[in-house]
Amino acid sequence: MTTALAYTTDINQATTFTTNANGKIGIFNIEAGIYEVQEISVGNNNEYEIDDNYISWTTSAGTSGQGHTASIEVTSQSSNTTSTELAYQNANTLTVGNRRKYFKLSGYVWEDLAWEDGKEQMRNELYLNEKDVNDKNDKRIQGIPVTLRKTSDNTIANVYDIETKVPREGSTVTNEQGEYNFEYVLIDDVPNLYISFDYNGMGYENVSVKIDTQSANPENGNIENGNKASEGISREDFNKKFEIITYKNKPSKNETGQAKNANKEDTCVLEYESEQGVSKLVYGNKKLFNYGYEGNEDRRKPFTGVYEQYMIQATTFNAYEGSLDKIMTPEQIRQNDIREFKNINLGLKAREDADLAIINDIDTATVHINGDTHTYYYADRNNNTYYYDDDGNNGYNMSPAVKFGKESKYGSMSYTRALYA
Repeated sequence: MTTALAYTTDINQATTFTTNANGKIGIFNIEAGIYEVQEISVGNNNEYEIDDNYISWTTSAGTSGQGHTASIEVTSQSSNTTSTELAYQNANTLTVGNRRKYFKLSGYVWEDLAWEDGKEQMRNELYLNEKDVNDKNDKRIQGIPVTLRKTSDNTIANVYDIETKVPREGSTVTNEQGEYNFEYVLIDDVPNLYISFDYNGMGYENVSVKIDTQSANPENGNIENGNKASEGISREDFNKKFEIITYKNKPSKNETGQAKNANKEDTCVLEYESEQGVSKLVYGNKKLFNYGYEGNEDRRKPFTGVYEQYMIQATTFNAYEGSLDKIMTPEQIRQNDIREFKNINLGLKAREDADLAIINDIDTATVHINGDTHTYYYADRNNNTYYYDDDGNNGYNMSPAVKFGKESKYGSMSYTRALYA
């Protein structure tokens, strides 16, 4: 409580006061009159800012306004007490309200790894779920690009510097613990924000989304160790690019294939490394595996650093079917004093590899020996008939296909690709 002051009309010469632990300032024994009061600092409360759009004020006389500069009329007040609290109650009062401007977003990315239960491969698509004692193989992934985006146009949204509050693009990559965070995000922007994750869609896909919209926890509204991002229709569009794969050409070192959609339109060129009759897809020249496999990285597919044609994006928009206000609105964030949306995670699992097998019968085999030619006709394994026309000539083209494993979720689906001898 201040009792002695020097009067000035120059704002630069005005006395500066600091609120106490209860957010109060007491100024007593001053002359009656109209005074101007300015809020000039939020102290160490970095989630607030001197911004007229976030500050409002009212007085005990019933006047009010918007902004960091307020006006209050001080009238003569009789007092017969030395009690500080009673003095506060009897005084002309100015109440300044600051709405919180910023909050944080954070989460992590992990690979959901299965465990063996007898002959079965099991997974729960949660990160290290304590309820499953065998779920101890999951690993966090470093280096995954994470971006804060605007729902309105999908461009990169801004976050703000902790000291200067200067805006910068909200893009980052996960750290060594697979974690990311966006500090100082505008709370009022939440209805126009979502988070995207980019990774190798040829090798990996998102695990099932785990969102509990009935959660009693207002901070999350989700399963904390679950996945909050989905590829959505992007997965269907991605797969369509590779519906047909044919042989293209064989340069000096590597073979190339041509990917086509269902309409047989070219979509992208595939590069293969061939060695001892085995062809391996070349994902890119900056492959990032992101965590150790004790020298066995060749058995793994890279998470990032692959050619753009293999990249896919999972988003929170697809998972929540809307912007981040589906978790909580700006009003709820402030009312519940939420400082951070935590556990906005992405879970990845390796895509199922195809079980390659020739499922069409071989029609014929033609053998040439010492100038003589003989054609062998093979029986149809289903009908036990022969494939040849009325003149005894082979009338069918051999068309090998690719079959997925019997237990595969793709069932009887197949796609064609070139086979090399």
